[in-house]
Amino acid sequence: MAIENHTTLRVLMFPFLAYGHISPFLNVAKKLADRGFLIYLCSTSINLEYASEKIPEKIRFS
Repeated sequence: MAIENHTTLRVLMFPFLAYGHISPFLNVAKKLADRGFLIYLCSTSINLEYASEKIPEKIRFS
């Protein structure tokens, strides 16, 4: 019997603090999350408020 070890790859993303950089980072994060990655997005609270409206559950904020 073979034992399969499923590990989820985790990615920590630091977008530039400008508002226009959050949207492209979210697009990349969504695509990575769709492929099974667990994404951590680190930014300011104002940017994360905007981003929290449009995220899948595999993207976490810090």
